[in-house]
Amino acid sequence: DAYAFAEIAAHTSVTKGNLVDGTISKPLETLNEALLYFDNHEVPADNQIIFVSPTYLNGLRNSSEIYKTLTQADYDKNVKFKLTEYEGRRLAVVPPQRFNTAVSLDQGGYRVTGKPIDFLVVAKDAVTHVVKYNKVKVISGDLNLASQNFDGFTIFARVYHDLFVPQNKEYAIYCHTGGYTYEGA
Repeated sequence: DAYAFAEIAAHTSVTKGNLVDGTISKPLETLNEALLYFDNHEVPADNQIIFVSPTYLNGLRNSSEIYKTLTQADYDKNVKFKLTEYEGRRLAVVPPQRFNTAVSLDQGGYRVTGKPIDFLVVAKDAVTHVVKYNKVKVISGDLNLASQNFDGFTIFARVYHDLFVPQNKEYAIYCHTGGYTYEGA
């Protein structure tokens, strides 16, 4: 996940207008600017997903820009406010350790080398995720020397993942960085 989000964010830039690095005083207004960018570039709304950091989502939930109302009929129910989508776009929360603009892949995993992402709006067809299986080796139970009386097969496989964003689809990605910190609204 960390590599995928960093790779998607790498296809944004300030000059293209789809990378914004700055402070957020009004979370909903900032998100609306991203959606306006998509509208101006004719990216269909039904094909978008919004990835958010937990801190940004908390700020969005508690923002004075969003009004929550209860009617008399709601008082006898167990009412819970949950923000799962905005204007038909699904909101997906991403852990902060996996939500950065760049990572460095090491032998044992990865290191964060970029900025934290507040939110990332992506058209689903802008990103192509490729999975490749290489060097699949199957050992039958008769030949398996790993354990005696083993009734089954042992499979060794290498799995490679990569992610591609065609240059003509880069306009269908919007990234906001800045390390949003919620201070109450």
